[in-house]
Amino acid sequence: MNRIFLDMDGVLVNWHAGVEKVLGIKFTDEQLIERQIECSLGIEPIKFWKAIDDYDCFWENLEPYPWFSELWKKCSDYCETFILSKPHYLSPSSSSGKTRWLQRMLGSEFADCVFTKHKYLCANSNSLLIDDHQKMVDEFIAYGGNALLFPQSWNSGSESIEDFLEKLRERLDSY
Repeated sequence: MNRIFLDMDGVLVNWHAGVEKVLGIKFTDEQLIERQIECSLGIEPIKFWKAIDDYDCFWENLEPYPWFSELWKKCSDYCETFILSKPHYLSPSSSSGKTRWLQRMLGSEFADCVFTKHKYLCANSNSLLIDDHQKMVDEFIAYGGNALLFPQSWNSGSESIEDFLEKLRERLDSY
């Protein structure tokens, strides 16, 4: 294993909490499972994403999850580690805002990020993707990569974060 790709939203950063703040709502578990969350809220996608983009510095001010530093360190100490994140086509500020967030968290010179909805293009036998969406994990594996599903309430990952980090350590040690 010589390259690790980490997803941002749902793995490193709490995107849902940011949306709750912007819209003044609290998501239900059922809404979190919905892939197109704006539909579960009964909001037209264009209006939903406009509210996100109109909110001052939405992307760069999202809160990191408590395990952000530990996960980043574990991966980046092992091998080259990149952010592999899907920008949203209805949110023009998503890529630049995510970049500013990464530079705030990892240093102003940080630039090891790839923004694409086609994460499988980075797949190979020496790469590992950590993502919270099963579809991304499955595609990455189908294209020859290795992948781990990051456990969240909206996916089938049932282990605790601590157990996931241990599983990651064991997986990395086996390469």
